[in-house]
Amino acid sequence: MLCIPASAQDTYLDSINVLLASNPGEERTAELLWDAAYYTLDIDETYTRQYTEPLLELPTIKADSTLLIEALRVQSDADRWTGKYTKGIENFKTCYDYYTRMQDTTNIIFCANHLGSMKVFMGYNQEAQKYIFEVYDLTKAQGDPAEIGHATNGLAIFYTNIGQDDKGIERYIEALEIFEEVQDTIGQGRLDTLLNYPRGLGFHFDFMGYLRSEQGRHEEAYEMYTTALTIRKELPSNYNISESRVCVASSLFELGRYDEAIQQAQIILDEERIQLHLDIEDVEIDVDTLVPLGLIINELVTNSLKYAFPGERLGKLNINLREEAERLKLTVTDDGVGYDKTTTKQSSFGNKLIASLTKQLKGEMTALATSGTEVSIAFKQYKLSRR
Repeated sequence: MLCIPASAQDTYLDSINVLLASNPGEERTAELLWDAAYYTLDIDETYTRQYTEPLLELPTIKADSTLLIEALRVQSDADRWTGKYTKGIENFKTCYDYYTRMQDTTNIIFCANHLGSMKVFMGYNQEAQKYIFEVYDLTKAQGDPAEIGHATNGLAIFYTNIGQDDKGIERYIEALEIFEEVQDTIGQGRLDTLLNYPRGLGFHFDFMGYLRSEQGRHEEAYEMYTTALTIRKELPSNYNISESRVCVASSLFELGRYDEAIQQAQIILDEERIQLHLDIEDVEIDVDTLVPLGLIINELVTNSLKYAFPGERLGKLNINLREEAERLKLTVTDDGVGYDKTTTKQSSFGNKLIASLTKQLKGEMTALATSGTEVSIAFKQYKLSRR
């Protein structure tokens, strides 16, 4: 029996769910699941697996290796952005091996980009290097100058991540020269090649700003940093906004626009209105638990900073993490204004991400709004590091 995913409070998905519930036959079911999988991958990856899992179980999909791998690729893509790194790497490797056998260069590059990026994130730099350099070699063999520029930029990002700044700057300059030669002004900031995803735009403009600054082209550096800050302001969370403000302030200082630089710095300093207290037990957590847990904490803290302390209100934010009765218990509290359960948007991207990741770790969440807000999650399924 096909398991119909819960409503994502989206009219398009709701209509698909209604059709799926009517048992329209295997061919039509596959069409609907494909549509939903691609759609959720674009708007909210927390729901993608709910459509790819039944898709992978359909006999017609199992019987067609091309369709099977494509469904697995979509699921792996979603897994990466929802913190399932170990499973994502495993499935991307399966796809990578298949595309290698089929000599499908475009999809080899796609999978290798993701594998390289996730390996870097997990600290497996030697393994990451293999994939990142393969992307560069394959792209160079294809001969598209703009794509070679993006692949070169990917090498630069890799070198920067492993602390080889001189090589990183050398590659940035090489990428910039390629972009300027082909007059690919859009391509210069389209996306960063290592991430190969629009979310990498902020990082890409940061790196380009850094390069311009190293060249003494501070007006252009300011434009790049400002673009990165603008992009991050429009994202669902506050990830890296403070870092962007530091870059903008630094550029303004170099341009002699001291009052504006002070304004940007003051915005960062204002965050000190909130006192952060950490009570974290010394527990070594496996990456399968660490990644989703980190995403949950990021969203909870972001919600608190956004909504709990309006205006110039002072406050405290507490994060507690410890093992209790064979559970990993996370508690995030603030002494802010609290929240109204009747008006809080549970359908927001951040809240849906928290709910999805909590379910992934078999967690039980409680939220209290008395003198501030307290969110507690007790995780049943978590792994300790085997170091």
